[in-house]
Amino acid sequence: MRVVIDNYAVLKAIGSNPSVFDAIDDLVRKQTKTFLVAAFKHKSLTLEEFRTMCGALGMESTALFFDEADDSLIKAICKKCDPHAAELKAGDVEDMKRLLLAVAKGRAPTDKPSKPKPTKGAAKAKGTAAESGATLPHAITTKPPR
Repeated sequence: MRVVIDNYAVLKAIGSNPSVFDAIDDLVRKQTKTFLVAAFKHKSLTLEEFRTMCGALGMESTALFFDEADDSLIKAICKKCDPHAAELKAGDVEDMKRLLLAVAKGRAPTDKPSKPKPTKGAAKAKGTAAESGATLPHAITTKPPR
């Protein structure tokens, strides 16, 4: 029979008793960062999962992690969580970190800007110009003019 260790229970025990495991402090620090980078980078990460993870970590720990994270990771998370945010276009990583914390706290992602639809008045004016014989922009014709 194969014995399976409960990895999360072991991690919880290490975290609950840091003085007992002080010989591996550096390894714990490095692996914690590795775990979080992998979790935030995961390709199937959804907005709801992002918020749940941040809530489980606590906002203070999340903010500290974002402060230490690579700029490329911050940009990648932003694109997943709020792809239409103005902060992404500006390219300022500090603004992106603030955006991520706001989204983690519940701010709704920015809606994709919609293209304005032509109004009825604009469509009527277009038809009126054609009927009145006004010159329109160049168009391809089937017969050359005589």
